[in-house]
Parts: sequence; structure tokens; C-alpha cells
Amino acid sequence: MFAGSTIVFDLDGTLIDTAPDLTGALNHVLTSEGRDTVPEADVRHMVGQGALMLIRRGMAATGAPVSEADLPRLLAVFLEYYGENIAVRSAPFPQVREVLDFLREQKAILAVCTNKSARTSRALCRYRYSRHWRLRIIFRSLSGAIACRHANLIRHIC
Repeated sequence: MFAGSTIVFDLDGTLIDTAPDLTGALNHVLTSEGRDTVPEADVRHMVGQGALMLIRRGMAATGAPVSEADLPRLLAVFLEYYGENIAVRSAPFPQVREVLDFLREQKAILAVCTNKSARTSRALCRYRYSRHWRLRIIFRSLSGAIACRHANLIRHIC
């Protein structure tokens, strides 16, 4: 049924519930700036459009908005912490493993599309998913450009 089909999933919030670790990273940034932390339930509504936007939203929720000049420094703090704690509390959503196993048995080509960096995406997939799924990773920049080592996969998507 799915043999040879390429199926592309979003990573965060679709395959893996990353909100717990994103909350930890955001709260690390906030406390480093003397701000209050944000509950995970609130962070779940802040995610989307990448780490910079999450930092902007977190800072706005806990005081004055962040200055554009401070964003690169805060992003570096966020990414360092998140990179070291990427799979502490993140976990696949219920039945994701079973669905991916089923699709692999059906000979589907599985991929994820994400705006996470290559390093963090690979670390999260390696830690949370068995290597036998061979998930291919497609990186989407915030501008919408797609980069992928697998040109044949891009042809299937486009």
C-alpha cells in the first residue's frame, strides 16, 4: 500500500512532544535574565516559528519585550542548554512508534521536516527513535528554503 511512498512528518509537536525540553531551555534563558519562569502549559501555546520567536514570546510574557540586540546572545544560551538537554523529557506521542514501524514494514520512505538544526534534529531522532526506522531529515529554514542531502526525496516532495 505504501511501498515506495515518501511520507514526511513534522518533528516537534507531531512525532515528538518536545514541549517539556523546550520549556526547560526557555526557562533557563528567562532565569539567566532575572525573569520568572513560564509554565509548560503556556509554552505549548508559544512554540512555532523557531527558537527566536519562542524567546521573544517568553520574554514578553515575563516582562519587557527583548531587544533585537540581545536576541543573538539569548539564542546562543537557549541553543547551548537545549543541545545538552534535548531528550531529557521529550517523548514520542502515543502510538507514533507503532505507526512508524507499520509504515517501515510497508516499505515507505520516512522523513521529518524541521527548522531545528541538523545537530539537534539528529540527536533527538537518534535518542528517541530506533535507528532501523532510518528517518531522513529535511531542514527547513525560517525563510522556507529546503535543504536536503537526498535530492530524490526532494523530488518526491515537490
